[in-house]
Amino acid sequence: MLAQILQTASVVIAAASFVYGIGSWRRAAIGQKRVDLAVEGIIAFRQVEQAFREIRSPFSHDHEGATRKPRNGETESDAKLNQQAYVAMERMNARSEKFAKLQSLRHQFEAYYGKDALEPFDSVLSIQNEIVRASYLLEIHWKKQGKQFESQEAFDAHLTKMHAAEAIFWDRYEEPDPINPRVDEVMRKVDEICRDVIEPSRNIAVVAKNVRKRFRRFWLCK
Repeated sequence: MLAQILQTASVVIAAASFVYGIGSWRRAAIGQKRVDLAVEGIIAFRQVEQAFREIRSPFSHDHEGATRKPRNGETESDAKLNQQAYVAMERMNARSEKFAKLQSLRHQFEAYYGKDALEPFDSVLSIQNEIVRASYLLEIHWKKQGKQFESQEAFDAHLTKMHAAEAIFWDRYEEPDPINPRVDEVMRKVDEICRDVIEPSRNIAVVAKNVRKRFRRFWLCK
């Protein structure tokens, strides 16, 4: 009887050990995947950050924008202006793999870090769309330069819209810039998400620091 009990117990213990081992392996595998994904994410976002700097650089060459296809009936002068307005689009297209790589990580970030981790991805798409929109707007506004306006107010409104589009299109290294602070905020958010995964000791240090502060305040109040 005792032998049967011991045999049964050994089987149960072996099964429990097996299940625990599988669970530990699974937790370790998931943890490693979270770390690997965080490293991959930081690299992808850094590449996109650099891409935005290059796309909005005010320094260009004569041949840039030449990949734009002219429209039917477009005059030579309009084609030149439109080519200039296409420079940012051309640069973005040349770096499309970096943006595609970043967006390919979107669902993995959501799965491993939660829906809040999608905010940097949405911000990148929003910035891309604004640069594209600025490119199209400058095609319109630049062609209006030198033309007659109904009133001074209409001309001033035109200049305001044109300068707003140019501020998005080019980084003129002036403050306030409408794009750079948003890119910086994207990187701050990504760093916050990924560094806490890569360096969990940071979380422990923060908790310990807060405990020390509360302990100190407790004794000061007594």
